[in-house]
Amino acid sequence: MTTLGIDAGIGGALALLGPDSLVVMDMPTLRVKVGKSERQRIDMARLALLFQYWELIADRIVMEQVAARPGDSGMFNFGMTYGILYTHAFNTNLRVEQVPSQTWKRVLRVPGKTEGTSEAIVQRADELMPLHRMWWRGPRGGALVDRAEAAMLAYYGEHYL
Repeated sequence: MTTLGIDAGIGGALALLGPDSLVVMDMPTLRVKVGKSERQRIDMARLALLFQYWELIADRIVMEQVAARPGDSGMFNFGMTYGILYTHAFNTNLRVEQVPSQTWKRVLRVPGKTEGTSEAIVQRADELMPLHRMWWRGPRGGALVDRAEAAMLAYYGEHYL
């Protein structure tokens, strides 16, 4: 079985976990002019091509189920990004599973995203998938949490769904 794990958001990541392989990538984005400034947005054309390819090799998609937090000013853009990702996933012939973060993190014993837990999240990914730790470490060894979470979402899909 091959599972695509999606950690949604502009800074999110995508992870394709197969029986003997793992490929992780940052969310494809581009800079667009919005008013007088430039903003980072999802590269929908590139994302569409990726989903066409993944549909050929994946068996399912596991996305973190998200909800709005009251008073969070960035939720509009996050919700728009999530909607784009969900629409692309829905348009494949793959089963799409949405899993609340509390569920998969509890099952895999992953700490929540709070101040100072980035390294703990990445360490848990190291424990679950020790042969793939290079995917969630930057060139200087820094933690790439969104990549680790996308990989763990795929891992959750492979082992618990």
